[in-house]
Amino acid sequence: MSTRTGPPLYLSLSRAVLGTSFLMAALCSVAPASRGMAAEASLSAVADTSRYSVVVNASRPATLKRRQVADLFLKPAPRWPDGTPVTVVDLSVNDVTRAAFSKGVLEQTTASVVHHWQRQMLTGRIVPPLVKSEEALLAVVAATPGGIGYVSPGAALPAGVKTVTLVD
Repeated sequence: MSTRTGPPLYLSLSRAVLGTSFLMAALCSVAPASRGMAAEASLSAVADTSRYSVVVNASRPATLKRRQVADLFLKPAPRWPDGTPVTVVDLSVNDVTRAAFSKGVLEQTTASVVHHWQRQMLTGRIVPPLVKSEEALLAVVAATPGGIGYVSPGAALPAGVKTVTLVD
């Protein structure tokens, strides 16, 4: 019987399919987050928009249905009504604003959303960029005509970004 040294076989195979940097980021950040999910456990199924604000590039609509926003974040190759490709920007998986947004708009836990994106990568879909700060998220949304993301309420919005009013 041979003794395997090095990373577990599933990790070696996954690296070949997914790419080392994404896989390591996902494994390192989802495992701890999925164990506790303390931030998400306290959220009710009903969206509490006092915990997040959806933001878009200033060229996008100021009012969107909650389901539209969920579709923009989760559907393959989403586009705005004028045909502009949607560019979704996500905060880190351990961010409490992301947990509130995932539960309130996407109606999923952060771990479920990460799992969704892992499956999408296997089909060749580009994964939304993860940013470490709200400032970085706002910079991407401001610079991208199809940009959409979320921040904590009261975040200072730069020129080129506006808050979306969510309706059911």
